Amino acid sequence: GPGQLWETVESNCEAAGVKVITDANVVEIRQKDGKIASVVYEDSEGNRTEMAADDFISSMPVKDLVNAVDASDQPAP
Repeated sequence: GPGQLWETVESNCEAAGVKVITDANVVEIRQKDGKIASVVYEDSEGNRTEMAADDFISSMPVKDLVNAVDASDQPAP
């Protein structure tokens, strides 16, 4: 099922040296020049972290993904 798929994706990403973050909620997706530039996620203790990267993979529901996208190219205050 889907769980096995994501376990395989996680394993393959880690084997390639990719940082995989689980058990976190994406609260904001920040764009720059029409591309995702960074995400802000909240861990299980409520700590928020912004992470910039060239590529992102998400397994979150599409409605949550759309709601998290910052429509502006301006950084949040």
